[in-house]
Amino acid sequence: MFLTKPGGTQYGAAVLAAGGEIFSAGQYSSFNHITNIHAEMAAIVMATMSGKPDIVALAVVSSSAVDQPERPCGICRQFILEHCQRIGHDILVCMGNRDTTTREFAGIAELLPAAWTATPYRA
Repeated sequence: MFLTKPGGTQYGAAVLAAGGEIFSAGQYSSFNHITNIHAEMAAIVMATMSGKPDIVALAVVSSSAVDQPERPCGICRQFILEHCQRIGHDILVCMGNRDTTTREFAGIAELLPAAWTATPYRA
């Protein structure tokens, strides 16, 4: 995990592939804040590049999530939605706070209602 400044918020994510494999990642923060790589995106890409794109669940947490669960940002919600379109099914998103005392679970349709969708992806 790379942060742009000491003490910055740390984000972590992990995905569970259909075969039981787990792929985890942290965010990569760029100094310009434009080329950041979000933890959720990195975990999905790691699974996909390892030949395990069929993801059934994604978990996300951050160091700043104290009283409520961390939730994926809008960019990550769109990224997750597009991955769901590619694999043909929803992904359960598990959101937790940093000490895991508070958790929420939702499908991407619930997290991104009335989402923009493109023509279905065909490999």
